[in-house]
This record gives sequence, structure tokens and C-alpha cells, in this order.
Amino acid sequence: MNFTPTAGSRPAPAITRWAERPEQPWRNGGGVTRELMAWPSGEHWQLRLSVADISRSGPFSAFAGVTRWFAVISGQGVALNLPSGALSLQPGDPPCVFDGAAAPGCELLGGATQGLNLMLRHATGELRPALLGEAWQPWQAQCGVFCREALQVECPDAPPVHLPAMALCWWPEAPAWLRLSSPIDATAFATLAAAWWIGFNPLSEAAQS
Repeated sequence: MNFTPTAGSRPAPAITRWAERPEQPWRNGGGVTRELMAWPSGEHWQLRLSVADISRSGPFSAFAGVTRWFAVISGQGVALNLPSGALSLQPGDPPCVFDGAAAPGCELLGGATQGLNLMLRHATGELRPALLGEAWQPWQAQCGVFCREALQVECPDAPPVHLPAMALCWWPEAPAWLRLSSPIDATAFATLAAAWWIGFNPLSEAAQS
């Protein structure tokens, strides 16, 4: 993911399209993932954002030392067997957060399901549903939005950013606020989440040493 600075302003956001990212098999072989972003690098990441295609039931891969956020973005949903108990998730439900070392069992509630995964290692952040027309004020240093449908994103002192369906838009320096609007008809997204905000605070260099 490359960032293009604009003279006299914060760096312009970068757009990553899900369809252009290669498929990667899960570490445990239970599904495939398309990585949208890994920061600062794919090998030594503090943040990893991806979309998983879950075609059969089975456990998630284990990621010790990682906090995971998971949201169902399409399909009939899953039931996760977490240490705190079973949790069913379907499109429109809030994301769940859990310890990546838990590697919960995942049972499909019906057919194939897609999930949005945010993984944080030694960093802080959040994944939350984005509501059309409602401004979000990120408190984190970096932020982004993943859109399931084609939407546009408004922010101060910049023209709207038009996003295709299944795309990530990322700001390496978070604006004061962001707001989503639909170029078509907002009522089409009244019942299910169409997008998710992502906030991220990297681990400082001093804290890493």
C-alpha cells in the first residue's frame, strides 16, 4: 500500500481493492484470505487487515500476542466458540474482539461467509460499523474505512473520495472527522452494515526498543 503526499496537506488516502489482492491460504488450511493492508510491513506487522472467505467449518488460526477483531460482511454468518462462550455473528452484527491465541472454532450457520479481520500486535485500535451520514472522529493516529458497497467518504478540506465496492481507503494521518454518503440510495443500506471504520495507533519507536 503506497501513500501519495499532496503538497501543503496531509498525505492523500490510499485505496486498496479487494479483487486486486491475491488469495492466501489460512495457516491451518481452513480457508483463504486476501490481505488488504499490513503495517509497517508484511513480515513485521503491527496491523493486519484482511477479508477471509470461509467455505467450511473449522478453527481459526492461532495468533499469540495478537488482538483480533472480526465482523461478518456477507453470507449467512458463523458461530464462534470463544473462551467466554459461543457467539453467533451475521451481517449487520457488531464486530467481536478476542485474543488471537484462542483460535476459536468456527461453525458456518449456512453457506459460505466472508469476514473482515483486524489484527493488532503491540498496538491499539478499533473496528466499528460506519453509519451513513454520521460523522466519525477518530482518536487514533491512522484510520481507514472498508466499504462493502460503493460509497463516498467526506473529510475536511478535501474533495470526497469515491470508493468502489469491497475496497479499503486508508489515511496515514487521521483527519479530524470522516463521513460516509451513498452515491446511489442510502435506504439500500438501512438494515445491514455497508462499511466499517478502522482506527490504529502504532507502537512508538521508543516503546519498541
